[in-house]
Amino acid sequence: MSSTNQPESAPRYLKNTVRRKDGRIDHYAYTYVDGQRRSLGRHGDPKGFQRFNAILAEWNVRHDERESANQYTITVAGQIGRAHV
Repeated sequence: MSSTNQPESAPRYLKNTVRRKDGRIDHYAYTYVDGQRRSLGRHGDPKGFQRFNAILAEWNVRHDERESANQYTITVAGQIGRAHV
């Protein structure tokens, strides 16, 4: 996974273990993005990890946009507080 610090709500590369009736065990990768589960294929597969990194990069862009938008949000309480200064 990325070595940069991520917010707790950032998507994570997760593993699901499935035990088949014949005793075989398969491992699948998945992540949650905005409450939706996204399958990434077999756990450890480089293509699935590339998909995860693309999802994480897209999420980071949206997260940064939301954070910058929140910096400039003007509230009524904030304006009232400034009026009394």
